[in-house]
Amino acid sequence: MTVQKPQIYELLNKPNGVSYSPWVIQTILFFKHKGIDYDLISLTFKEVGPTIKELTNGEWDLVPTIKFPNGDIVFDSEKIAQYLDEKYPESPLIASDTKVNTLFNRFFDEEMGYCTYELILLDVYHSLDASSQKVYRVSKELEVGTTLEEFSSNPEQNIKQFHEASKTLDELLTNSNYLQGDSPGFFDYRIFGVLQCIRSIKKEHYNALVIKNPYVKVSEWAEKMDNLFDGYLKNRKTL
Repeated sequence: MTVQKPQIYELLNKPNGVSYSPWVIQTILFFKHKGIDYDLISLTFKEVGPTIKELTNGEWDLVPTIKFPNGDIVFDSEKIAQYLDEKYPESPLIASDTKVNTLFNRFFDEEMGYCTYELILLDVYHSLDASSQKVYRVSKELEVGTTLEEFSSNPEQNIKQFHEASKTLDELLTNSNYLQGDSPGFFDYRIFGVLQCIRSIKKEHYNALVIKNPYVKVSEWAEKMDNLFDGYLKNRKTL
């Protein structure tokens, strides 16, 4: 009898293309962290909304969305991490350290802000299949309140902002190998999901953010992340 696996709905830039969603990437890392096997259901940008709405009875329209063998459907990467910690408590993902939580939230919400989103949004558009480009442009320009070209018009400033924000990452890495401590966890996967998204679409930007980061501990941390799970991240398909 075939054993059912959780199904992770992912986003490709085009049919048989590159899986680039930062939230999907981090979710896959959650599953690898827990040692849970899974299947991937691939969708293009145009397909995501209708497919996920149907799957969730209109409650959600984004990826990642997970359908578990027991019938549970879980969406939103943070809720997915919480679900996995509840159902599979070994090797918890979410940190209980208040200081780490505070520093991470400061970095992600305030210091990094939208700089990586601004950096990659237009490049993602150019990578999409033609049928998805129009839908993407309309939805993203409505979201950001300007054209994609204007929103992504200052990559040098975006890179500079990330480098400045990396001081917080450096602080987290001062006495540990990973952002969350001696072993990787939710924070590591969440931030590297963003960086892997950028590497998937434009390696030049990834190199500027990470390899040329003025805080050496950040590039060293990225190398450790690359070597996790038999080199899963560094061997992922990119453009």
